[in-house]
Parts: sequence; structure tokens; C-alpha cells
Amino acid sequence: MGEEKEKPYQSISIPKELYQEIVKTIEEMPHLGYKSAAEFVKEAVREKLFAIKNMYVVIREEEEIE
Repeated sequence: MGEEKEKPYQSISIPKELYQEIVKTIEEMPHLGYKSAAEFVKEAVREKLFAIKNMYVVIREEEEIE
């Protein structure tokens, strides 16, 4: 048989209450532009990863100065 293609997405679970809060926020604030909870979560994760990576760079730079 042929090679198995790697799926472009993985699934994760979040607490139901958190999911409901995201959906509520999207519904109450349509001006934010989110069309789905998945879209909201993807952006939130990207922002968190960016912040962590930037914080790591700052810490490394401070260590190099010392």
C-alpha cells in the first residue's frame, strides 16, 4: 500500500467551561472577528508561544550581559 500521509491537525482537549467561555466571548464580541473557538484558540496559542520565546530571548541576553 502507499505511504500514510501525515494529518495536518492534532486534537487537544480543554475543559468544557473554558470552551463555553470562549464561545460566549466570540458571540458577545463579534467585532473581534473570530468565527470559531478553534480560530480563537489557535491565535491565543500563537500569542503565548511568541511571548514565551521573546521572554526567553530577553533572559538569554541578560545572562550574556552579566
